[in-house]
Amino acid sequence: MLRSAAHDAGLHVLEAVNVRVGPARIPIPDLVITTEIDFDELVVDASAVRLVCEILSPSNADTDRVLKRHYYASAGIPWFLLADPKDGTLQLFALDGSEYRAHSAGAPGSPLQLTEPVVVSIDPQELLPPR
Repeated sequence: MLRSAAHDAGLHVLEAVNVRVGPARIPIPDLVITTEIDFDELVVDASAVRLVCEILSPSNADTDRVLKRHYYASAGIPWFLLADPKDGTLQLFALDGSEYRAHSAGAPGSPLQLTEPVVVSIDPQELLPPR
């Protein structure tokens, strides 16, 4: 869903890449949307990242929800998307100063509408395995 929207916006969607958010801090988010980058580099600088997405996992949900969110905000990444496969929700946060503020949300049957950095509607129902 994001790839074609990113392409239309002149951006790239990458999975599990190293993102430098500080001098000695390089987390690996589940997904990022970036501007033009050097694909030969092993690390993407946070300045090229427009949206970062973390998918909550049972083993590190607090790290994704709190710690990484703080790292990404401190690095100035404009958008943070949090996906919770347990309840099928998507939460989008916009950078406001040095912190993220809730912007919009989506749930199965109630799509998340993104207008920045890409324009796309994502229904979490389409991302979840059949039940």
